[in-house]
Amino acid sequence: MQKKNENKFKSFVEKNKIVSILVALFLFIGIATPITYAYLQDSTPAVTNTFTPGKVATEIEETFDGSEKKDVKIENTENVPAYLRAAIIVNWVDADGDYAAEVPVLDEDYEIVINNTDWFEKDGYYYHKTAVDPGKSTSVLINIAKPLKEKEDYSLSIEILGSGIQAMPDQAVEETWDVQVINGQLGGGE
Repeated sequence: MQKKNENKFKSFVEKNKIVSILVALFLFIGIATPITYAYLQDSTPAVTNTFTPGKVATEIEETFDGSEKKDVKIENTENVPAYLRAAIIVNWVDADGDYAAEVPVLDEDYEIVINNTDWFEKDGYYYHKTAVDPGKSTSVLINIAKPLKEKEDYSLSIEILGSGIQAMPDQAVEETWDVQVINGQLGGGE
């Protein structure tokens, strides 16, 4: 009988050990969690993350004296590096701003000297080979553009339309403009 009582006592002690350990563990978690939370609330300053979306916009820079355009560049006026391109639109325009049906002919009606070192032409656009940082401009696209002859009741209009695309990731410009970016330089995508 003494062995039976001894076994009951050991069983009781074992069960109480487990219960005691569980109670101690729950007490520890119950006390440690609010203390830890209070400490973090008190000692960790709030962090505000402000995300600014990348924007690309362009502005044409040129010198125009009434008959000749010179030193035409494109400025990246926004907040991210961008690849820039330009379309050059040439028309005869009357005093009311209406276009003539006849399109001016290069080297016959007008002359344009393009910087083919820093720019390349593809599908009617001129692409600046390197990305342009925010607030910076491309190298000169058009050294000089001028009429070679006059057309009665019309004047020569040379418009530069600039556009840009964020430089990173490379795939964005490659897929959108069908060009290649190799070592940070645009190529024609041939």
